[in-house]
Amino acid sequence: MINIETFKKNYLDISKDKRVMVLGSMTGQETEFISEIANEVICIEPDKTYNNLEVYQKDNVTLYNDTALDYYFYRNKVNKKFDVVYCQGLLYHTHSPIMILDKIITLSKPEYIMIDIYHIGGVDWDWVPGQMYMLAERRNIPKLAMGFDDTDTSIPFTIHTHYKTYTRIIEHMGYDLITEDVDEVKSTSAELFKKRDK
Repeated sequence: MINIETFKKNYLDISKDKRVMVLGSMTGQETEFISEIANEVICIEPDKTYNNLEVYQKDNVTLYNDTALDYYFYRNKVNKKFDVVYCQGLLYHTHSPIMILDKIITLSKPEYIMIDIYHIGGVDWDWVPGQMYMLAERRNIPKLAMGFDDTDTSIPFTIHTHYKTYTRIIEHMGYDLITEDVDEVKSTSAELFKKRDK
């Protein structure tokens, strides 16, 4: 995903003294830096193999082994309002990326949203506004995003699209793009959005 030095330079400072959510936190590399300046960090990562990492033992870090939609739909007693949401390497691992964006914006209501994705077709592929592709999912997550259990297989497909499609969607939902980093070699893109003043 995004180079860690680029992350620290362009995307870290927005977390200072804030309540932050990290969707798809995995090894916690970015979370380590976020937790040093944020008041509270909530991490959503369904893969339990990362649970014992040191970053997840910090007092201001809480880890939930949920998919993004399981967290939003089934953790009803958790405060879902956040100042900042980092959505890292997540959207192309789900069959419902638009629903996840909707829940981020309508339930978490963040001031800032950072989207970081890998492009299977490369960042320079032809962009057709709104076009999405169905791809096979390569991870095995025991609890599916729609809330039902399946211990043998993850959902068999994901929906993938060009990062500019997500840009259009988020802008349409009331946010302005303020920072963009595209790496054509690694086929990754990162974008930072700020809630538009009314």
